[in-house]
Amino acid sequence: MIKETQKLYKDIFVNVVSSIAIFNEQGIIEYANNSLENFSGYQLKELVKKSVSDLISEREKNRINEIIQKTLIEETNFKEFDTLLLTKEKEKIPISFSILPLKEKKKIIGGFAVFTDATQYQGLVNSLSRNREELEDKVKERTKELQKAKDSIEESKNVLEVKVKARTRELAELNQGLDKKVKARTKELQERVDELERFHKLTIGRELKMIELKQEIKRLEKLKK
Repeated sequence: MIKETQKLYKDIFVNVVSSIAIFNEQGIIEYANNSLENFSGYQLKELVKKSVSDLISEREKNRINEIIQKTLIEETNFKEFDTLLLTKEKEKIPISFSILPLKEKKKIIGGFAVFTDATQYQGLVNSLSRNREELEDKVKERTKELQKAKDSIEESKNVLEVKVKARTRELAELNQGLDKKVKARTKELQERVDELERFHKLTIGRELKMIELKQEIKRLEKLKK
């Protein structure tokens, strides 16, 4: 019966990217697509009649057989089970392995085994990890640079504040000195003004007296005549 069902899926699975095998109730492969042939290193004719567990590393075989039997009995889907594919050359390749039941008229007649190469995924994970580490290093370095720049700005700010305070103090002292000089000069000028006023008053007073004396002399001379 699985032969008939196999024909339904053959055209669908033959050229898909995922490596897929259809197995019977005994866990024996009855169909494999081109992707699984390329991935495993076995020819299609070699894959057929092999047990699904034969493609799994030795230490995981019993576990895979248990999963297959559980899938056939309980109709359970096992998706993305991490394990190792054993190639024809005995190379162990990390894979994500999934098992799904295959039904015919509501009766389980076998299942699908999907082998997904996890090396690319692991490569992406490793690349992501490296990129994250590089990014963290760059962030740390940039943070260090920013902190250094901040410290430099803070130092420059402190130096500027000291200079501003010193200049402010100099200007204040200069202003005080100018105030004193202005006051002293103002006092000096006021004293000169006062002196000139006194001199002016004295001069005017003498001139007035001279005029009075002249007038008095003229008056006396008139009286003599």
